[in-house]
Amino acid sequence: VTVTSGPVIFVNTSTENNFEVPFSVVGTYVLDVKAESPLFSTNIVKTIEIEKRLKGLEVSIRNEILIPGEPNLLQVTLIDFTADTCLYIDWDYFGEQVVYSEPGAACNDPSFTGATYAGTVADITSSRLMYNYRIPGEYTMRVVAVNSNGDTESVSKLISISYEECSGPKVSIQDSRSFFYLSSRHMKSRYIRLRGFASINCPSNLANVKKWTVQVVDELTGQDGANVDISSLTTNKAELYIPSRFLPLGTYKATYEMTMVAGDAVTFSGSAMTYFTVVLSDLIGIIVENGMTFITVGTAQSYLLEPLRYSLDPDIDETEPQGISVISWNCDTLDGSTPDAACIGFRSATSSTLNIQGSALTEGQTYIITVILQKGTRTTRAELRVMID
Repeated sequence: VTVTSGPVIFVNTSTENNFEVPFSVVGTYVLDVKAESPLFSTNIVKTIEIEKRLKGLEVSIRNEILIPGEPNLLQVTLIDFTADTCLYIDWDYFGEQVVYSEPGAACNDPSFTGATYAGTVADITSSRLMYNYRIPGEYTMRVVAVNSNGDTESVSKLISISYEECSGPKVSIQDSRSFFYLSSRHMKSRYIRLRGFASINCPSNLANVKKWTVQVVDELTGQDGANVDISSLTTNKAELYIPSRFLPLGTYKATYEMTMVAGDAVTFSGSAMTYFTVVLSDLIGIIVENGMTFITVGTAQSYLLEPLRYSLDPDIDETEPQGISVISWNCDTLDGSTPDAACIGFRSATSSTLNIQGSALTEGQTYIITVILQKGTRTTRAELRVMID
């Protein structure tokens, strides 16, 4: 890979189909891929444009308590942006809108036709922003950053202005995960318990309303999908209890919201979210009834081992076909001595059952019999100790 008018920045000499190139600098790159054999060779040349993209738009409110007529301090952060970025702000206050852009940027978003120019993107991201709401109420401030490549970042903030001198509740979720690819993992066969917390700064004792919502999340992109119907669950408490097997496999986003209403009818609210993933449960391997791990077989007795009769997939009901199969059996002696021929013979068995003949084994010896079970991508191992008496 060479950069235009520059030296070679990367050379790949491996025979693998896939490789990674660290494009750390904006620019135009030329990728030359060559395949060769002793008889023939060919190459493909591709041009790659590496540009900055919009990334990391955040808006933080600096004031704890927002009163009508007093300045509201905010901080807008944009980690990375291109020269043609337009950053719009809709204050949700009598149609007031502003736009920040670099010189020459074409800022013509139809949703912000009334926006007035307020400075460059660098100006707003390097200093605090001030705005004055003069009338009590709830306002949804919206910040949108776009560029000519179609990159878009947006953040909305609910701002409550009231004479109650209250701040919105600071809401959090215990052990929350902020990124979908780092979500907490929960087996489908186990319940999920999410706990919400709130810190309230208000001189008045305001009633509050709690609400939980759950959305499906695309596991590849992290995009929010459809809401999950959790109307059968208790969603108006600080704790959300999700029963086992309630949710299909997949990644989800849970949101906890608390809302308070002040005397002047102004609403104060706060919310928090967390990602979690429902995964397949471990198979439960059981060789004999009731899950016993030690049995005694007389020399004149036989005992049939039936792991498929007792083993379970905890993700489905016990009354349903479990869909588990036997992969292999194994047999060893507990004391480590050389197994007899019958024990060694068990090692080649692949049937779903195994018949233990006491007369074919050594009296007084204890054997360790194991079976490997499989369902789809899951496997488990079950063990039984058998003493011949």
